[in-house]
Amino acid sequence: MLSYINIKNIALIEELSLELNDGLNILTGETGVGKSIIINSINFGLGGRVNKDLIRQGCEYGYVELMFQVKESMICELETLFGIKIENNELLVSRKLLDGGKNICKINGETTTVSMLQGMTDYLIDVHGQHEHQSLMNVKRHIDILDQFCEKETAGVKEKLVVYCDKYIEIKKELSLLIGNDIDRERKIDLLKYQIDEITAASLLENEEEELNEKRKILASSEKLMKGIGKVYKILYDEPSVIDQAGKCISELEYLSSIDEKINEFHIMLKEAYIQMEEVASNVRDYAENIEHSPEATNKVERRLDTIYNLKRKYGSSIAQILLYNERIQNELDFIAGSEENIAKLKQEQIKIEEEIRELCEQISSKRKQSAAKIKEKIEQILNDLEMKNVRFEIDFNRKQNFDKNGYDEVEFLFSANKGEKVKSLDKIASGGEMSRVMLAIKTVLADTDNIETLIFDEIDTGISGYTAQKVAEKMALLSIAHQLICITHLPQIAAMADYHYKINKETENDKTVTNIEVLNKEDTINELARLITGAETTEITIKHAEEMKEMASKVKLSLA
Repeated sequence: MLSYINIKNIALIEELSLELNDGLNILTGETGVGKSIIINSINFGLGGRVNKDLIRQGCEYGYVELMFQVKESMICELETLFGIKIENNELLVSRKLLDGGKNICKINGETTTVSMLQGMTDYLIDVHGQHEHQSLMNVKRHIDILDQFCEKETAGVKEKLVVYCDKYIEIKKELSLLIGNDIDRERKIDLLKYQIDEITAASLLENEEEELNEKRKILASSEKLMKGIGKVYKILYDEPSVIDQAGKCISELEYLSSIDEKINEFHIMLKEAYIQMEEVASNVRDYAENIEHSPEATNKVERRLDTIYNLKRKYGSSIAQILLYNERIQNELDFIAGSEENIAKLKQEQIKIEEEIRELCEQISSKRKQSAAKIKEKIEQILNDLEMKNVRFEIDFNRKQNFDKNGYDEVEFLFSANKGEKVKSLDKIASGGEMSRVMLAIKTVLADTDNIETLIFDEIDTGISGYTAQKVAEKMALLSIAHQLICITHLPQIAAMADYHYKINKETENDKTVTNIEVLNKEDTINELARLITGAETTEITIKHAEEMKEMASKVKLSLA
């Protein structure tokens, strides 16, 4: 619901803050005090069209801030659709219009566009009046509104339709790949074959690149290796040979150990070391003989690494990824190469799925039409109660050429207020009062299923009085049980139903005219009702009448609850 409004520098409003509540919020005031300015300000804050004349004279900008308390059931949908994080169920939107015509829009502190602001708030609030900001004016939303009414009946069928549509889309993609343009198809085959041949010819091995890099490192230092290994070998075997000297020591220790057995331990240790030195010398000799130090060997490694780098640049960041890519394109080539058989199989599957989809679309359409007949009857009855005696309300169905996940129906609400007139689109209705009553009727019928929580009605009392006014008031009271209603009215019958009553005043301060608003207590509410009843100065009789009207309204609301 809309819980808070802050308006700055808009027309006659210098600064106005208003806390709103759930239920029925009524705004009243004398003609010309600026009631329409508040509605225009809200429309502006919701992303509606305005011009810079809206800015209060002498100010550099106009600003509107709206705080919404979002229902738990709506949070996930809004976050998914618009990428805005909603915490503590609070959504704060603001819009500033600069004197030069520039807009600055924000949603929860993040700068956004006017269209995104408008798109998001469409899910939260409807404003019905002279300057509509409402989902019902958008023909594309009519089918969604109808589906809210028959959601329970169609939910299961729609879930199946989504699954089948996804399968159908996937089959069409595969067929497009197979059938397509013959030239494009041959080009695709040639490209795949070239890539497969290039990768296959390289005969890549999993750890080959690491081994080649290590070999390149050794080849680059082959001269250092040869020199160092030669030096080691010379020390081990050339005069004075370390090994020969060790042999002499072993012989001496062997002799001495016959005198003292303790020396035998040294003899054994040195003998083991002697054997290891001989093994090292042998291995060093073999290593020296196998060191590659020719330019040919280096060039061979570099050429192989170049081949690998070239393939990595085209097909993957590693040999493993290249081999995986090769496997995938081989499967793709096999699929395209066997196209005739695959095409026949896919077409047969496509026909079968199309039949399933059309059957599901038929079921959904049938359920929609059943619901539409019930809605039409209820809406026309409510409009009759609202003194629109010759009204006709129709829900028109057209079949789209192609189906989608919502079926194949196109739905539009049509309306005629006068006998002998053809029904026409809602957006062709000229009277704001007629429009508001149509919206009130639709919202009353859809009250239990409509996800839009806040409804604003302006001029809903245009051209009505007496019995009709009472019926409109009762419908609004009923609607306010499930929705937050904000209504500007001149009728005491509607105002008496208020859960919260606000009065709009216009005053002159420092030679400037300003509009402000106040929340009325019980006594002030009675006085305001009395003013609405008489249209002039209140008397004891009108006060008494106002008290009776408020008491009767309380009884009506109690019966509705």
